[in-house]
Amino acid sequence: MALRGWFLVGFLLLTPGLLFAQQGTLTGTVRRDSGGVSLPGVEIIAQGTGRQTTTDKAGQFVLSGLPFGPVTILVRSVGFRPVERGVILLRGDTARLDVTLSGESVQNLPPVTTRATPEPPRGMGTRESFEERRKLGFGKFIDSTVLRRNEHRRMVDLIRGIPGIQFVYVPVLDCTTARWKCPRELYARGTRAGRISGDCFATIIEDGMMIYRSDASRGNPPDWNREFYINEYEAVEVYRSAAELPVEFGGTSGQCGVIVLWTRRGR
Repeated sequence: MALRGWFLVGFLLLTPGLLFAQQGTLTGTVRRDSGGVSLPGVEIIAQGTGRQTTTDKAGQFVLSGLPFGPVTILVRSVGFRPVERGVILLRGDTARLDVTLSGESVQNLPPVTTRATPEPPRGMGTRESFEERRKLGFGKFIDSTVLRRNEHRRMVDLIRGIPGIQFVYVPVLDCTTARWKCPRELYARGTRAGRISGDCFATIIEDGMMIYRSDASRGNPPDWNREFYINEYEAVEVYRSAAELPVEFGGTSGQCGVIVLWTRRGR
């Protein structure tokens, strides 16, 4: 009985070695086709066995625990054409497989060009809704017909004739010398602002983009003597107070007036 027990123990101790001896090992190196440079990080997969590994920094690999007989090896790496090789492993055999990967199958996709028409931010109105806003009866509107008849004049002279908007000469706001020595520029302001005075000037919107607002801009307002030429514009909207301001421009400050300009070229 004791002899039989020792025989069973010995068999169990020898069984893993016997099983391992029936398994094969595959070694090899993976290189790329140009110059034979070794490739690290390449996947080596023994298909159908659940065994796989990757190449080391020298492009070498060791894949052990493979069953004896024919095995299909898949070698793949991003940017290279995958390679399949068949090997036959004998019991306890160590076989070698060297593979060269080619990058010829990598597809270079043609560049994609996208085109889009610029659109003004939401809430800032559009040129197409100019007539709709004019029909509501709020504000003052200057269309292309009037602008074309007055191209010989300055924009400031055309808007100055609208009641509720005034143009004032003010020393530039960022002047660092004595205020009475600072150069003066012509700024627009709504007269319906009540008791508001000082640096409260009309908000300026051009092609749906706000270019000046008193409570948001730190710089000087546009100088109407040097900017906004009539021949550059297709339409103008003037809102003299917040009460006239339509919902499209509701995000802006209208208490000092809002002047909306639409250029002929569009932005």
